[in-house]
Amino acid sequence: RLIESKLPQPTRQQLMKKFMKFCINELQLKQPIKCKIKLTNDKSKTQTYGHYAPGSGEIVVYMGERSLGDACRTLVHELCHHKQNLEGRLKENSGKDGSPEENEANSTAGIVMRKFAKLHPEILE
Repeated sequence: RLIESKLPQPTRQQLMKKFMKFCINELQLKQPIKCKIKLTNDKSKTQTYGHYAPGSGEIVVYMGERSLGDACRTLVHELCHHKQNLEGRLKENSGKDGSPEENEANSTAGIVMRKFAKLHPEILE
């Protein structure tokens, strides 16, 4: 469940699908992407707003009580980690604050969000 929104649920779902495709294109990931994306309202599924498990190639994004834009930013951040993994650049400490891989995921997420928001400003509801 996302926080209260002026956008109806079908519109939010459509925007999320468009955003996923946009991210895959922006990150130049080959399709079909070889990771499983789970969007959940269950806080017990992740200790943060999202995570990427390199071993299984699974991304989990917590959606509950968050704006759509915030959840989308988490998704692109974790997709960036997936790309880093595919390129053999993830290390054991890559998820630590300030690591080059974490900094790259943060900055890439911001750039992708700004580009998408120019095309779909309603995502910033």
